[in-house]
Amino acid sequence: ALVDAGVDQVGGESCTGLLLDLVESGEVAESRLDESALRVLRVKFRLGLFEDPFVDVDNAARTVGRAEFAAEARRAQSRSITVLTNRAAGDAARPVLPLQLHSGASVLVDGVDPDLVRARGLSVADSADTAEVALVRLRAPFTPRDEHALEAFFRAGTLTFPAEVEGRILDTAAAVPTVVDVRLDRPAMLGPIVGAAAAVTASRGTGDEARLDAVFGVVPP
Repeated sequence: ALVDAGVDQVGGESCTGLLLDLVESGEVAESRLDESALRVLRVKFRLGLFEDPFVDVDNAARTVGRAEFAAEARRAQSRSITVLTNRAAGDAARPVLPLQLHSGASVLVDGVDPDLVRARGLSVADSADTAEVALVRLRAPFTPRDEHALEAFFRAGTLTFPAEVEGRILDTAAAVPTVVDVRLDRPAMLGPIVGAAAAVTASRGTGDEARLDAVFGVVPP
């Protein structure tokens, strides 16, 4: 069905077995693969990859990984974060975000690199009872499946977090102001979490450092 729909690349260079099996079984004609090869090669010729295939090594070394490029990329990640909810917690008169914590403040982390929290002059709490705020990162839920070809490479199924995950977040949020970030690479049912957390943000693969920049207001999300 993928090939019939016009897909020209299936499996890349490391997973060619599927197409080879389809050709050997007669389900896909070899001439159909020739059509795909022609289309792919046409794009590569237009890009000049055959006439000028080599990069300028010295220029690449000067360009790739430059500090200003990395900083701009990190800022772009922070800016991509979306604040879904942001409420005042406890006796605070202002919303919890951006976080304003004193040096050495105790932070409970769940799914967040604790060393990055310590690098900001904060301490990492052992439990919600000793924390001033909790930082939680989740990924949208899914159901692992591999019944069909390529299915294992994608996330599908349930949109609801497992009961133990949701329960852990709700318990934390009941004990301490909690900021939850959900990586929404697919939809997720956030109702109970939104109702309990002081703030909820959505991200799309943002790194911990960039996310913390947004949470602490270094870069506005």
